[in-house]
Amino acid sequence: MLRHTWGGRATAALAVVLMSAVGGVVGAAEASAVPVTVTVSPVNGARSVTVSSNIVAVFNTAVSGVDATSFTLVDTVTGTPVPAVVTYASTTRTAVLNPDANLTADHTYQATLTSAIKSGNDLLAPTTWQFLTGPAPSLIYRWPDVGAKAVEPSTVAQLTFSEPVTGVTSSTFYIQNMSTGAIVPANLISTSSGRLWQVQPLAPIAEDTWHKVVAVGGIAGIRDLAGNPYGGTSWTFLSGWRPFLTSWTPSTGAVGVSTTSPISLGFSEAITGVTAATCYLTDQVTGALVPATISSNAAGTAWTLQPNAPLASARQYRITLIGSTGTATSSIRDLAGNPLASMAWNFTTG
Repeated sequence: MLRHTWGGRATAALAVVLMSAVGGVVGAAEASAVPVTVTVSPVNGARSVTVSSNIVAVFNTAVSGVDATSFTLVDTVTGTPVPAVVTYASTTRTAVLNPDANLTADHTYQATLTSAIKSGNDLLAPTTWQFLTGPAPSLIYRWPDVGAKAVEPSTVAQLTFSEPVTGVTSSTFYIQNMSTGAIVPANLISTSSGRLWQVQPLAPIAEDTWHKVVAVGGIAGIRDLAGNPYGGTSWTFLSGWRPFLTSWTPSTGAVGVSTTSPISLGFSEAITGVTAATCYLTDQVTGALVPATISSNAAGTAWTLQPNAPLASARQYRITLIGSTGTATSSIRDLAGNPLASMAWNFTTG
């Protein structure tokens, strides 16, 4: 009896030891279990999401329970669940919700993953997130052109968008004087239901000066009425009047011109860039360029092209001046860089 009793106690003690050991193992397993987490796309708060997008959830571990009831999408504008096919690929631990049709533009959607999704006994914490479909507003017209020169000082800056936008203020759409860094005082004007916006300076902007037009997009900047942000842009232009030709001989269509006469040109201001590539004489019979020497007065306002030899008699010639159709470094232009309007005319020798 004592032996049986002892044996019972030993058995009980052994059972306690075994239970403790097993409990320790289970406890260790539970302590080392990895919580189920998920990474989603589109991310929470995403904007301008393409309407054809699928909703994707990638888990940190293999899970079960992913189906059309545990992974859902709702249009928050209408409150309507979005019909969709839900699939799960165990090899990549990726769930995909593929809507039956494109989502509605400019609508907010809410996606939900429920705790029916689990890894063993470890449940996913209920997860919800929202995103906004696009498209984002785009720019379809701007003025002045990028890098434009000889822009009249009375100009405005204009942006025309693909859809109405909001968030346009003196801090998000403005003209800046690049020489001083100052923002040009101006009024903001909108037409076309908010699609067209203009910065209208209160006074003519500084002449012969580079200016920058800045349009700031973003959630707190220029955006469409749904909240999709414009990407933003900036560009520069040169203000000022073009130099212009004030006098020229031979005149347009002149006849009986002396074969030894120079070509004389007078301009409204000092100019530069007058070279054999931008100011030249062409024989209209042979098509050949006439070799000539170019010179100017000290002020740079009067220029002469003198042929190196007498011209042919009773021959038509063409004078060509390259300005606005040239390049920044190969054009007749004022000292600020505003180009002369390109032009050409003929005359006939006697």
